[in-house]
Amino acid sequence: MKRFFGSVGKFLKQHKVVTIAVGSILIAVMATFPILFGVFRAKVPEYDGTDRISVGVLPTAEDVAAMTKYEHVVIFGVDGAGDYFKEGVTPNFDRIFGNGAKTFTGISQYPTSSGENWASMFTGVTVQTHKINNYTSFLFPNTLHDTFFKVYHQRHKEATFFSACNWGNINYGIIENGIKVKKVNCKGMIGTNAVRIEVDEKVKNATLERLQKYDDTILYMDFDAVDDAGHMNGGYGSDAYVDMLKTVDGYMGEVYDACIAKGWGNNTLFICVSDHGHTPTGGHGGETDNEKYVTFAVAGSHDVLSGTMGYMVTQDVASVVLYALGEVQPDFYESRVPYGIFQSLSKYQPQTQE
Repeated sequence: MKRFFGSVGKFLKQHKVVTIAVGSILIAVMATFPILFGVFRAKVPEYDGTDRISVGVLPTAEDVAAMTKYEHVVIFGVDGAGDYFKEGVTPNFDRIFGNGAKTFTGISQYPTSSGENWASMFTGVTVQTHKINNYTSFLFPNTLHDTFFKVYHQRHKEATFFSACNWGNINYGIIENGIKVKKVNCKGMIGTNAVRIEVDEKVKNATLERLQKYDDTILYMDFDAVDDAGHMNGGYGSDAYVDMLKTVDGYMGEVYDACIAKGWGNNTLFICVSDHGHTPTGGHGGETDNEKYVTFAVAGSHDVLSGTMGYMVTQDVASVVLYALGEVQPDFYESRVPYGIFQSLSKYQPQTQE
């Protein structure tokens, strides 16, 4: 073996030009592979997004001035959970959002994948506008459309934020840098169920640690183990899928309790949202009900209505976040506040889910 590597080393020394050329080619191929891969994987059937148009309330400056704003927004993002909160074993979700506004028939972006939907939630626009997907998001350190983090930062320079993610593309490719967002990317090998849920536990622990020391305006958590179970253990409703959601529900409960113990009970809006679901055999990206329907739930100490909210699309998350914090949304937003969430917007004609 030593003789073999010695021969290789001697060859490389004797053929420096060839070595440099081959090395350059390999580097170029490795650099362009993600781009080429993204181009081919990102192709989806032509779709104009007509049924992803937001139909809720566009709050006016007068609406915002009249409402009682929240000081904090805490977002539980559960990747791949779809609408399964309606039938899963989720006692913490039930107690946190039991008296809040919720829907299990929110609509995912198409294709029903993570990059498309988390980007829409943060930027308030459809995937047809932001054009971010699973295979390109990590190539761009900043989105061309400001996230709600950046919108709030530009208006309140002193504010701080927190984002703990299992799926690092959110921190690397969607949320901007340099806007006082503390980003924690929790890493682990994708392998056994124990390993996957362990990474989500790191997300929870990082958030609990952050809560002990800081008073961030927005805290976001990306739990990804449910999605992994959907891909690798039988899909929507499989035993592993159900177990993962139950465990993540426990993590949500721990964070919620820490917020209450910190004294945030009266000034925090809590949100739980999924980005897409799964087919019963695993995988997503299509238009079946199991894939496109998502959970969106909102709870708070004041102004939040109890019951089923109106028609919701994933980009609407951005409007809800900014309205709760007492901010007028930017003109480029395509999102709206769904009917049936806030009492202060009840003067507008409500619309029920279709």
